[in-house]
Amino acid sequence: MSAQKICSRCHAEYPASLMYLSPHPQCRDGLSGWCRGCRRIYLREWKAQHREQIAPRRRALYRLRHPHDQQRNRRYIVHNLLRVRANRLASGLRSRVRTLGLPHDPVFLNGASIAAWLRDQPTCVCCQVPFDLSYKFDGVKRDSSPSIDRIIPARGYVPGNVALLCWRCNNLKRDATATELRRI
Repeated sequence: MSAQKICSRCHAEYPASLMYLSPHPQCRDGLSGWCRGCRRIYLREWKAQHREQIAPRRRALYRLRHPHDQQRNRRYIVHNLLRVRANRLASGLRSRVRTLGLPHDPVFLNGASIAAWLRDQPTCVCCQVPFDLSYKFDGVKRDSSPSIDRIIPARGYVPGNVALLCWRCNNLKRDATATELRRI
């Protein structure tokens, strides 16, 4: 008769083997006191409660183990600035449309059409500053970065209601009072 072991969590009896019990080097027989099912449930709950601690550690470990991926991503962004910037603008539009429930034209506001729009109009509509499409990889938005503005916010992202502005003009327009807007 083979040795049996009782799970201290669910109190079920299992054969003392790695098929049913987790390995544990500090236990006398090398097997954990919990069955694999209870261990899985516990770890799932622990990870859900400590998600904010796990994600940064995983990202840091990945960066240490795969530095070439980060360099490759940077090279891709630098070589494909217009397309990457247009796709990021389109992604931001899609998320705002989803969260705010705004009307939009998916054919008009996709990455390819925004890239063509940036190619045709390389300067801000308001201040005529050329757009800075480059990335500094520090997470800070530059004043001359392109942004898409809704002229009448309630009408959403539809043709005729959007304009390409630099980040500074769009930010000023959002936070300014009527008298400040008249001065601009």
